[in-house]
Amino acid sequence: MSNNIIAIDFGESRLKMVQISGGRVRKTAYAETPDNIIRDGIIPSMDAMAEFVKETARLNKIPKGNCAVVLPDALAFTKNVTIPVMTEDQLRYNLPFEFRDYTTEEKGRYFYDYAVERVVADENGEPKELELFACAALKTTIEEYRTMLRRAGFRLKAAIPEVFAYSSLIQKYQERSGEQEAESCIIDIGYKSTRMVILHEGWYFTQRTFPMGTQDLVRVIAEETEVGDHMAGTYLACNYNGILEANSCKEVYNRMAIEIMKAINFYNFNNRENSLSKLYLCGGGAAIPQLVDAISAAVGLEVHGVQELMPGFDAEDAKPWLFAKAVGIGLKA
Repeated sequence: MSNNIIAIDFGESRLKMVQISGGRVRKTAYAETPDNIIRDGIIPSMDAMAEFVKETARLNKIPKGNCAVVLPDALAFTKNVTIPVMTEDQLRYNLPFEFRDYTTEEKGRYFYDYAVERVVADENGEPKELELFACAALKTTIEEYRTMLRRAGFRLKAAIPEVFAYSSLIQKYQERSGEQEAESCIIDIGYKSTRMVILHEGWYFTQRTFPMGTQDLVRVIAEETEVGDHMAGTYLACNYNGILEANSCKEVYNRMAIEIMKAINFYNFNNRENSLSKLYLCGGGAAIPQLVDAISAAVGLEVHGVQELMPGFDAEDAKPWLFAKAVGIGLKA
């Protein structure tokens, strides 16, 4: 399907859409989400969202057809699982039991899926264990998304957990480049929060989320300039009168950088056999040079833009830092 698919990421502040054809990003589009159309990853009105997706696609000339969506953490359970080697039928039978401490409904009400990370051999070289990335989601959730997207003119072909989108970016990059970094960290600086996802050999390992994002900058800019949040967001986007150099903004950069540094130091202390040397930034905050500089100074590691992991953008005005998750699922679907 990656030969021609539309990947959709329903973000808290923006809807993102990406057309992927031939393994490359061909077209991107985003739109600011109306108030209350999505809350904490949940879409209260699927009818309203269907109209919003349809109109965003129309205005940006995104073609209708097969699509894949990012499934937020609020709607999907994910975990790393190690099990004895077994047949696919045995695995399908046993997988629901791995989620019994997470799911609240009868197991028959969920879809379960998995990806094999690696096969562990015994001392004789025979397969002994399977290391899996596994997920579960309610069937009703998938059907709601399917119906909503059908109303918008799309056919849902894949719903992929959020954290797997980051894994896909790293894995596809490693396949193209031949580089094989053991540890990677993708930092998604969003509007309300910042998520740090650490991957081992391209697979999800651990994560940390803290409640700071570009919204904090909007608030201090609003106070500094005595305007409303909406106008403050415009000031942030265009660095109006050099507002991003204000001391109040610098304080936010430093607080965010310190939180990231603390998380990385904690990971390194508890995983001394691993070697984390490079960070990739995405999300709206990745477009703020002052914030990127503050993070670089605090962590003492290589800091790169997430666009380095992507297979090129053909659109001249594309903003790759916004589309990391959408590109990740689009390449994997």
